[in-house]
Amino acid sequence: MTSCPPWATSRSPRSPQGTAPSCRPRSRPGARPTPATRSALPFSQAIARGLCENNPASELGAIAAPTPKAKQYPHLLEPELPAFLQALRRSTSRTPARVATWLVLLTASRPGVVRYAEWTEIDFDRALWSIPADKMKARRDHVTPLCRQALEALRELHRMTGRGRYLFPGIGAKQPVISENTINLTLNKVGYKGRLVGHGSRHTASTLHGNTVGKKTSWKRGSSAGAQGARRGRRLQPSRLPGTAPRHAPVVRQTIWTHSKPAYPGTADRL
Repeated sequence: MTSCPPWATSRSPRSPQGTAPSCRPRSRPGARPTPATRSALPFSQAIARGLCENNPASELGAIAAPTPKAKQYPHLLEPELPAFLQALRRSTSRTPARVATWLVLLTASRPGVVRYAEWTEIDFDRALWSIPADKMKARRDHVTPLCRQALEALRELHRMTGRGRYLFPGIGAKQPVISENTINLTLNKVGYKGRLVGHGSRHTASTLHGNTVGKKTSWKRGSSAGAQGARRGRRLQPSRLPGTAPRHAPVVRQTIWTHSKPAYPGTADRL
């Protein structure tokens, strides 16, 4: 009989025919159950109780269709940024749509987080954007530093929407903020339909970070690498501490400054 580690073995009582108990794979304690283990759970219970001898679905994985590969969001590489940034500066979209697009680029934030940003989260004096945990995917408070271009854009926007709750208000109670398609439409209007979407800018930022630093480092909050470093007593950079901006944000801001100055053509310096 094939030997199995203790955590992977479940021995059922001998069947009436006297067959030996089988070794069936089980999830390691504390591991997240996979679809295969979830589907095998009823049969595992039945085998343990002597109601059946095997799982008839155990080998279906050999003939099942493979899981579709995840598709990346359309994104740009660094050589494509100069032309794109110049095109975005010439955008004729409304101010809220234009500022939302620039804020996604300058902070490497998710479009949904940007759309639901509130004025109470913006600290102009300290140049910080404090995002509460309930808006974050990781469910942790997050602080994003705001560069000069982002502050200029937000000051222009504040003159329009600063009396309300949201930076980018929508129309009516059913749509409290701008549509999820607003940022993508702004990108489409400057000639980048199918080449870049709002969420794809995060992939661009990640690529820029990897190329600049020379290796991939983890900026995920609560990552195993960060936790291990803390346990070993290593001093972590402020940008890698939980609840701070991802390390690729300063890289993408520096890239935008290099390729297009000023990055955001505000009312005082619009070309």
